Amino acid sequence: LLKISKEKTSGHKIPILSTPDDLIIVDLASLYPSLKGMRLRGKLQGRKLIPYDDRSHIVQRRDLDKYAIGWSDDPVAVFFLQIQGSGRLETAAGETIRVGYDDQNGHPYKAVGSWLVQKGYLKRHELSMQNIQKWAVENPTRVNELLDQNPSFVFFKERAVTDPSEGPIGAQGLPLTPKASVAVDRKFVPMGTPLIVHASQDNPSLDFTRPVVAQDTGGAIKGPLRFDFFWGFGDEAGRNAGKQKSDVSAWILLPKGAAPEDIR
Repeated sequence: LLKISKEKTSGHKIPILSTPDDLIIVDLASLYPSLKGMRLRGKLQGRKLIPYDDRSHIVQRRDLDKYAIGWSDDPVAVFFLQIQGSGRLETAAGETIRVGYDDQNGHPYKAVGSWLVQKGYLKRHELSMQNIQKWAVENPTRVNELLDQNPSFVFFKERAVTDPSEGPIGAQGLPLTPKASVAVDRKFVPMGTPLIVHASQDNPSLDFTRPVVAQDTGGAIKGPLRFDFFWGFGDEAGRNAGKQKSDVSAWILLPKGAAPEDIR
């Protein structure tokens, strides 16, 4: 949940952007079926299609202000909203705006935590959303340097709030269920697939086995054993999600008699 202003002010000047009109998407599968699922994202420069701007250039562009859904006073909060892919914005008047992933600038996602470890600012076992936020608070003049380590940038669209208790809409087109929905790599696990996952870690201690359903995906979700577990909404869910980096085992549940290749 981000507290925002509907208008840009001296205090609220970090935009939550909808997709700009100059972002061009080319679906390669329409010409090359073997490239199904692959898209190019870029913008026109004369008659040439060039890569779209990376994060550092997007945040410097004032011509994108007209695409702002709202304005935040916290660049790190907006950054984590992009990583999560969905969230809620609340105005001073109490209006709630639900936003969800709409598109991305075409640059690969890179974890800013890795940069903090490489520089010696955090130990590997200290990596969590909370500790990254703490470092940013303690180093305000270096926040942009930190965030620019990830060239990826996510654009949002407003979603109607029909039921405030429902989770955000995942890639399957359905609301996510706390502690029951996971994001997966669709190259390996199709949407709607039921699984059993066992997650465990030592620091901080965490261990659980749960049935889940593959209902979402994400730019950082790569590989057959890479899952993003949906903890839910609110501070407690944020604390749990922020500290989780678990080892995992998974079992895909198939109808009796089905072959593994049938899930594709």
